[in-house]
Parts: sequence; structure tokens; C-alpha cells
Amino acid sequence: MSRLSHRALPASLIALALAMPALAQEAEDQPIIIDQLETGDIWSSMNVVVPDTADYAASTATSTGNSASVLLKSGDVDLIVNQEMTGNSSAEARLEGGVVMGQASAVATAYGNAVNTTTEDGSSASQTEQVMSGDTVANAEIELLGGNTVIASATAIANAVASHAEYGEHIAEHVQHSEGSASATTDADMCCDGSGASFATVAGGNAVSSTGYTSTAIQSGTQTTAAGATLRGLTDVYIYEATDVVAATTVAGNSYVLENQFGYASLGEDGDALSQTNESEVDAQTYLTVGAWNGLAGATAYGVGNSALVSNLGSDTALYADQTNSATVGAQASFDGASTTGGVATLSATAMGNAATASLCITCGDATVSGTTRQVNSGNVYAIGTMSVPTSGGIIGSATAIGNSATYQSSGY
Repeated sequence: MSRLSHRALPASLIALALAMPALAQEAEDQPIIIDQLETGDIWSSMNVVVPDTADYAASTATSTGNSASVLLKSGDVDLIVNQEMTGNSSAEARLEGGVVMGQASAVATAYGNAVNTTTEDGSSASQTEQVMSGDTVANAEIELLGGNTVIASATAIANAVASHAEYGEHIAEHVQHSEGSASATTDADMCCDGSGASFATVAGGNAVSSTGYTSTAIQSGTQTTAAGATLRGLTDVYIYEATDVVAATTVAGNSYVLENQFGYASLGEDGDALSQTNESEVDAQTYLTVGAWNGLAGATAYGVGNSALVSNLGSDTALYADQTNSATVGAQASFDGASTTGGVATLSATAMGNAATASLCITCGDATVSGTTRQVNSGNVYAIGTMSVPTSGGIIGSATAIGNSATYQSSGY
């Protein structure tokens, strides 16, 4: 036997060995803390020109004042994120020129503050506070002679949180304050698309989107927008000849979506309801003009002051929400075109002051849906739709304006 095995360990090593479990526990208890402040303007601009033809073409611009990401494959975590931006955030993507034989795309995305988290095989507790006092602007533009598949989108959101969790228990509290305006525009002017075209615009003050699988999700928070600010989305499309074309605009003052599967899900709690207050004007507009089209052609515009949605599969679901909208909310959609090949045209304009939905799909057992919703709307709400279609296989149009909407529902077996 080695003589080293008979030697006594130094006292310092013994002390370190005894302290290791406590040090490990202390390390596990330490949270992840992210503090970010952006006082300047952030902007991006991309212009792609197709002189003649190209197999494919893409123009992408992204601007974010503060960005925080936490991606964990295992283990528990406590997360604290504080973000503030006082400058403006803007992004512009433009695609122009000749003919694109494959996919042609222009995508512009602008955020003031953004948080993205993904956790697996562990529990999490998250606290997020975001403040955006500047303006957020995104513009996407396509001007081409033609493209086989055409995609254009513009997204402008002052404060955004996106999370995904699998397994474990996940608790979150998100506080978002949007004090500036947000504007997103998608503009397309082109001859033709070969197999399909999609144009989408999204604008908003505060947005949270959370998904979960085989996990417990308990979330709540506070979302506010400022009086005097404007949240506007515009989709304006002209195509001379099209196949399966869709133009859509969505504008929300405050939006919170929690989607879970196979685990208890609660958006807000009894005594700690999700609080949403919108004081900013909401304006969603979509204009689609098609010289002639085949297949489907649709124009939609959706505007909402406050939106809260929780959906679940197979487990108990709850929604506790307190929503107040005092601003004007409007949605306008227009369709102009003709089809001599039996194409179908659809149009939808929907505006809501407050919308709250709890939805449960029961796969087996006796899962239930519960909660309390309080809604107050004092703002004007309007929805306007117009269609001019001389010839087609069918025309379907709807305009819906609602002050307050609350739905608790379960389905399945």
C-alpha cells in the first residue's frame, strides 16, 4: 500500500470536503439575473434587388433593443429579467426586381424588449419586467414581376416574451409597460405568384406567448399601454394574377397566450388575476386587390384591446383575468378582385375591446375548466368590411364588433 494512503488529509482539504454539499446547494439556489437598459435607437434595413431572375430571394431585417435568452436542457432555475428601452426600434426589409422562380420573401421584425426561454426536465420560476417608452416600427415591402411562392411579413411589438417548458412545474410573473407607439406595414405590388402568396402584419404593445408539454403551468402578470399612443397594422397587397393568396393583419394592445398539454394550466389565480389595461388606439387594416385569382383569396383584419387565452389538453384549466379597455379599437378589411375559374373569396373584419378565453380539450377523466373574468370597455369598437367581386365561385364576408367577450369551454370525451 502506498505511503500516501496513511497520510492525514490537510485540515483545509477536510474543511473544503465538508463544505462541498453546502456550496453546491448555494450554487443551485442562485438565480439567473439579467438587467438591460437601452437608451439609443436601434434600426436595421435590408434591400435585395433581383435584376432579372433568381432561383430564390430573401430579404430579412430584425431590430431588438434588449434581448435575453435562457435555454436549459435540465435542472431547476430561478430567472429574473429586467429590461428597459427609451429609444426607438425599427426594421425595414425590401425585395424588388424581376422574377423569382422559387420562394420570394421579405420579413421585417422589430421589438423594443424581448425575452425567450426554453426549459426541459426541470422546474422554473420566472419574473420579467419590461418597459418600452420609444416607438417600434417594422416595414416589409415586395415589388416583383413575379414569384412562385411569395411570403411577406412585418412584426412590431414593444415588449415580447416567449417561453416553452417540458416537464416540471413552471411559475411565471410578467410585467410589461408599453408607453410608445407600434406600427407594422406589409406592402406588396407585383404581377403574379405561381403557387401561393401569404402576407401578414402583426403589431402590438405587449405580448406573452407560452407553451408547455407534460408540465404544470401557473402564470400571471400585468400589461399596460399608454394613452396617446397608437398601435397600427396595415397590409396592402396588389397582385395582377394570383393563386391562393391570403392577406392578414392582427393588432393587439395587450396579448397573453398560455397553451399547455397534459398538466394543470392556470392563467392568473384566484386573488392574483392577470391584469390588462389598454389605453392606446388599436387600428388593424387589410386591403387586398387581385386582378384575377385561382383557388382561395382571403383578407382578414383583427383588432383587440386586451386578449387573454389559456388552452389545455387533458388537465384542469383556469383563467382569472381583469381587463380594462378605454381606447378606440378598429378593424377594416377590403377585397377587390375577380375569378373566372371558380375561385372563392373570403373577408373577415373583427374588433373587440376585451377578449378572454379558457379552452379545455378533455381526452379522458374528469378535467374541469374554471375561473373568474372581469371586463370593462369604455372605448369605441368598430369593424368594417367591403367586397367588390364581379365573378367568382363564392363570396363570404363578415364584420364583427364586440365590446367584451368571455368564453369558458370544454370539449372532447
